[in-house]
Amino acid sequence: MKISLIVAHDNNRAIGKDGDLPWHLPNDLKWFKKHTVQKMVVMGRKTYIGLKFQPLPKRINVVMTKNESAHFQGAVIAKNLLEVLQIASAKGIEELMITGGGQIYSLFLPLADRLYITKVNTEIDGADAYFPEFKEKEWNEVFSDAHAKDDKHAFDFTFHIYERPIR
Repeated sequence: MKISLIVAHDNNRAIGKDGDLPWHLPNDLKWFKKHTVQKMVVMGRKTYIGLKFQPLPKRINVVMTKNESAHFQGAVIAKNLLEVLQIASAKGIEELMITGGGQIYSLFLPLADRLYITKVNTEIDGADAYFPEFKEKEWNEVFSDAHAKDDKHAFDFTFHIYERPIR
């Protein structure tokens, strides 16, 4: 099973502000959908609560929470990383998509095989969630596609895919 993280972050790795995305980039939302539909997506409780659509359609939604009595309509609950991996293995998942937030990314980054990163060319004031630091030089960039800001996108942004060299 391949473990992939998918994220959009600013120049300082900020990913969130006040429980929401700090930007609206329609093409990034399409990119996210393209790479997560028909897959298992794993997120923390706050990320799930912040979704506009719960659960994300055409995906197996897994919410990580330590709250034993938690219940989220249409989502599978997992208490820890091992439980997520067991659920994914039992379902025969080929690519597990980690979708945030910051704590969940930090937990799975050491196990990740692939990173789908949208780098948004801005710096968000007051951001309160961040993507963890990682050493880009330890990854192979296999895809890059830059986009200029336009009437639907307030910032320049670039899609990247990184793959970890075989360990």
